[in-house]
Amino acid sequence: MAGFYGLYTWLTHTIFGINIVFIPSALAAILGVVPFLGTYWAAVPAVLDLWLAQGEGCKALLLLVCHLLPTYFVDTAIYSDISGGGHPYLTGLAVAGGAYYLGLEGAIIGPILLCILVVASNIYSAMLLSPTASMPTSSPMSWPLQIYRQPRCPPEELRITTE
Repeated sequence: MAGFYGLYTWLTHTIFGINIVFIPSALAAILGVVPFLGTYWAAVPAVLDLWLAQGEGCKALLLLVCHLLPTYFVDTAIYSDISGGGHPYLTGLAVAGGAYYLGLEGAIIGPILLCILVVASNIYSAMLLSPTASMPTSSPMSWPLQIYRQPRCPPEELRITTE
């Protein structure tokens, strides 16, 4: 999400001829990771620049629409493909908590720890709900008889019937 929104903001700002490109792109990438605010907020300074400073009201409105549309289409498409990964706010809290406790590298370690916790929880609940874990395996004979069982017919009879 962060990569998409960072590159998308860079592309739209370049196409619309905005002078400040890198700061809104980095801001959109950060807002894509931490979903507390929409990524379209990174385009607000560019919209204001187009509308108030350059007098291009139509371009400003078009830029705003271009940044609102991915929020409704791309986010829903990506989040619908992710099943069981947790809510995006939980991921945002993992990034923020990791960055708070471990600094910049905690922004990467926090979601990894969250992922490990979610996987461990899923495995544990699957083990508890598994019907084969609580039922003993059934065998037709007890254990010693399976090892020392005699064949039903002698080997000579087997050779005669196969020929």
